[in-house]
Amino acid sequence: LTFSCFLGFLAMDAPPWQRMRGRGQTRLAFALITLSIVLGPCATWAGPFTLSRRRSIPVLLTGASVLSEAARAETIDLYSLVLRKKKKCLPTIVDGYKTLKKAGEVTDDFIETKLTKMVKYMREFGDANRVTPEYEDDVVKRLKKEANTFKAYAIDKEYSKAMKTLEKYRKDVPFGVGVFEWDDEMSTLAPE
Repeated sequence: LTFSCFLGFLAMDAPPWQRMRGRGQTRLAFALITLSIVLGPCATWAGPFTLSRRRSIPVLLTGASVLSEAARAETIDLYSLVLRKKKKCLPTIVDGYKTLKKAGEVTDDFIETKLTKMVKYMREFGDANRVTPEYEDDVVKRLKKEANTFKAYAIDKEYSKAMKTLEKYRKDVPFGVGVFEWDDEMSTLAPE
C-alpha cells in the first residue's frame, strides 16, 4: 500500500470492516481510503507526518485536484490533436470532394491519383475526432466505416452514393473544433 493509503488508515480510529455500518463519518473515512488507493502516487507528496482525521481530508482532496488537472490536460491534448489533424487532413479531403463535384463523376484519374490519400486522411481525421478517451469510440468507428464505404463507392464509380457518403461523413464529425463545411477557406480551417 502507498503512503497515502497509510494516511487514510491513520484518519480512522477503527478498521474499515468494523466501521462500515457506522455513521456517515466512518463512511467518509472509508471513501477517503478508497480515494487514496485510486490516487496512489498523486497524494504521496503529503510527507511523513501523522495527520488527524480532519487534516487528512484536505490532503487527500488536494490529490484529487491534481488528478482533475491531469484529466483537463488530456482534454487539451485531444483538442490540439483535432486541430493538427484538421490542418493536415482537411485540405486533401476537401480538395477531393471539390474535384469529384467539378467532374460530376468518379474518374479513373481521381481513383489513381487522389482516392488512396483522401481515404487515408479521412480515416486519420476520423480517428482524431473521438468523443470519449477510449481509443476507438463509436464516433471513430462510424467515421472510419464511412471512409471505407466512400472508397468502395468510388472504386465502383457510383458517384451519387460516394457524394452522399462524403456528406454523411462531414455531418457525423462531432460538434466542436473538428466541424467543417465543404466551402470553408483552407487558410481558416484552424485558429493559429
